This record gives sequence, structure tokens and C-alpha cells, in this order.
Amino acid sequence: MATPRKPGRRTNQQGTVSKLPNGKYQARTPYFQDPDSGRSVRRAFTADTWSAAETRMQAYLREFGGSPARESRTVADALDGFLDRYERRVSKAKSSAKTLEQYRWAAAHVKPHLGAIAAERLTPNARSPKSAASRSSAG
Repeated sequence: MATPRKPGRRTNQQGTVSKLPNGKYQARTPYFQDPDSGRSVRRAFTADTWSAAETRMQAYLREFGGSPARESRTVADALDGFLDRYERRVSKAKSSAKTLEQYRWAAAHVKPHLGAIAAERLTPNARSPKSAASRSSAG
């Protein structure tokens, strides 16, 4: 049986608050993907008290849209977002246009089969809703 978490302990995607050597408190957001650069980033906020640092971090997360890594998106949405970010990299001459073309080709073949599945539920055994319905009606 799994051991329950200690009361008051943070779960994943809630960020952290710690005391700095100078006596102030620093709150750090969970890692999230910057929509412009595509890089994994984390924001930090410093305040005189633990609660003030926590409040600033929570306000930022609410403004940003909650816990960024937990957004519920479909595989098709994730692919479209990835292709948009990659296209921006190509326009800045940081990536190859030929690679973008190949990614679009692959996405066009993946979307009809896996596009409707929620990205966080994607597993090696995932099946599209269409194929699952056809298998159950055939059996």
C-alpha cells in the first residue's frame, strides 16, 4: 500500500517556496514551455514573507492560465502548437524548412488516428475513438 503524503506537502505543478540566505523568501513556478521560444522556463518571485512570495506566484499562475503543464489538450492541438513554434524557428533561420515539411507530413498521418486523444492520456497502447468503436462493433 502506498504511503500517503504528509499534510501540507506540495504536489507536482504547484511550485516551491524557500527561504533565501538574506532572510527573504523566493517562490518559483513549476517549469512550463514558453510559447514563443519553445524552451522550458521557470519564473521566480522574491518577497519579505512566505505568504507574500506565495501570493505573487499564485497571481502569476492565475494570470498565465493556471498550471501550464496540466492544460488539457488533444494530440492534434499539441501537434499544431509544435508545428507553429517550429515554423517560427524556421522563419528566424534557426531550423530547416525541409524538416518542417517532414514534420507536417508526419502530423498529417498521425492526426486522423490519434488527434482526438487527450495528450496526457496518450500511451503506447492508445487507440483513437474511431478505431475503438469499430473494434467493439465488429466483435
